[in-house]
Amino acid sequence: MNANKNFTESIRSRIKDSKNNRIYANNKIYYNFYNNDLLYLCGYENQDLKTVVEKKVQNLRKNESKIRNLFENNRKFLTKKAGRGYNRVFYLKENCYNYLIENLTGTDTFFIGLSPLEGLKKKSVDHYFLLTDLVKAEDPKDWEKNVKEFFKLNQGKIAGFVLTPVLIKEGGFLSEARCQEFIKICKQHKIPVVWDESESYFYRSGPFFFLNKYRIKPDIIVINSSITLNRPFHLMITNRKYSKVFSPEEIEHNEKITLAILMASLEDLILSTNLIDHIKNIGHRLDRKLSALKANTKSSFDFYVEGLITIITVPNPAILNKLESYLRGHDILVYEKNCVLLLPQLTITNQSVDLFVQILNDFFKEGVRISK
Repeated sequence: MNANKNFTESIRSRIKDSKNNRIYANNKIYYNFYNNDLLYLCGYENQDLKTVVEKKVQNLRKNESKIRNLFENNRKFLTKKAGRGYNRVFYLKENCYNYLIENLTGTDTFFIGLSPLEGLKKKSVDHYFLLTDLVKAEDPKDWEKNVKEFFKLNQGKIAGFVLTPVLIKEGGFLSEARCQEFIKICKQHKIPVVWDESESYFYRSGPFFFLNKYRIKPDIIVINSSITLNRPFHLMITNRKYSKVFSPEEIEHNEKITLAILMASLEDLILSTNLIDHIKNIGHRLDRKLSALKANTKSSFDFYVEGLITIITVPNPAILNKLESYLRGHDILVYEKNCVLLLPQLTITNQSVDLFVQILNDFFKEGVRISK
């Protein structure tokens, strides 16, 4: 059996096992896929996939025609997933926001966004502000009116607006209606809209991009993340207008080949193993179980589920910190700022979901009651 079949079969057998409610990784549940999203299940350094990729890279290195075809197929794949109107894909050497902010802002112009951005250089930090810090309103109903006024007063000063579907600061997801509203305002003021998929791409939210859930068309799509085998990457997809504006320095040729092959291999794997249906079913299970938990405990917490991405918010900051520590104490990796953010691996099991909800239930039973 060749390396590619070995890799696919190893995943298939593990997915089959997941239906039998087995938990992997030494019986610990890892709700995280930042570094090796699909490969926690196969062992941190998956030799099968590594062999597949290395063989393909070696075979392609001396064939410029095949390399061009690989890059073109990768471009078509990503732009098609993004939707009509996108035509360029860039693999940057640095964080996409450092490039965008440096190239689109001047001395008196700045970027705004809805969530903090990771990995910004100091120069970029000085030119990036959160809209919620700039626009205030005592009555939430007045906030939208104040936002429109803010855009009007800063005409020509806003160089770009970053929309993030996962709202860490507020603890929730950006709604389609709010997205459309922001994009409409930006179009009126000729401000490019940047959509961040760093936490939600590659089927984590259900479809390939979270963007696919909404009827919106941002100008630029950004991913600052990692795929597999500890390979960080900075990806930017642009529409026709902005594909003519940018000419960023891209990553080394061989690294670009490797990432393109990895992405194609994982896509083939996901389609051949029905992982998309698995993700959908697990997301529904998370939603149902958390709804039942909230009803049964009468505790004051909220939760939001999109695909596998799960956000839990708690009004009391002290209790939120206790909850985050409690989950980590049970080997559940969480990302916490103003909420608990769970980013499960794509192959999370039904039993892992049930165990997670049971751990939450135990948290409440032990007397750590969440109160307003």
